[in-house]
Amino acid sequence: ISESYLIETKEDLLEVKAVFDLTNCSAQSVGLKIRGVNQEETVLTYHLDKQQLTLDCSKSGKVEDGVRNTILETNKELSLRVFIDRSSIEIFANDGQTTMTSRIYPNEDRLGIELFTEKGDVQVKEITYWNLQDIWK
Repeated sequence: ISESYLIETKEDLLEVKAVFDLTNCSAQSVGLKIRGVNQEETVLTYHLDKQQLTLDCSKSGKVEDGVRNTILETNKELSLRVFIDRSSIEIFANDGQTTMTSRIYPNEDRLGIELFTEKGDVQVKEITYWNLQDIWK
């Protein structure tokens, strides 16, 4: 992809699997935006130069939960498994090499999931999502 690719879904209980091929990647960073409305979003970014995974929840709804960073050394492939529900996000990168979690408070309206790059291209090997069942229903 170059710049962005939007997967439209209004579901609020999701599991997302994204696999980026980094071997010929020209982008400075790649990632996912879990999008809301009115500039509301949760952003997961992998910075290739710093080998750093960043979860930015500063625009994730009613309460700002800040930004989390972790080192994730990878050269060939970035695999992200992301679980999203109405008030939290959990990330498992490269089969659990690193994990991140945060509370989010998104607006009821969702505009989908956006794959993105900054300053370059990346090949996406896989992007799949599944709707999850509500345990309370």
